[in-house]
Amino acid sequence: MRVIPAQTYQPPVLEDQPDRAYETLKLHIFGVMIVLSAIIGVTTWLVYGINTALSYGLGACSGMVYFRMLARSVDRIGGGGGGLGFPRLAVFIAVMIVALRWEKLAVLPVFLGFVTYKGAILLYAIQDLVRSSRHR
Repeated sequence: MRVIPAQTYQPPVLEDQPDRAYETLKLHIFGVMIVLSAIIGVTTWLVYGINTALSYGLGACSGMVYFRMLARSVDRIGGGGGGLGFPRLAVFIAVMIVALRWEKLAVLPVFLGFVTYKGAILLYAIQDLVRSSRHR
């Protein structure tokens, strides 16, 4: 039996695979957000009119910005960076203030558009559960 000194042994590098999986997950959720926002936006336009659809669209766009900022914040966790989530919260506060101040925008569609990112995450979780139950 051959003994390998600890100084010369290099363990296999597996760190790249979780990073790729995480990047794929972010892109998948972002893609689902775009598709979901488009479907809901068009449906809102057809059912409730252009002003409500624009309100929803503003909320959905700000939700995408929020999700992107959230993903960057999660990216920095491993590097020791962090901090408070105030800039992300400021996105929500700003879009709600705009919705309250501008008479043509409706607050509820803006809010529902903003939380569309949560629907995308929920859809991904459901897809993952269905996939994992099929493999059993």
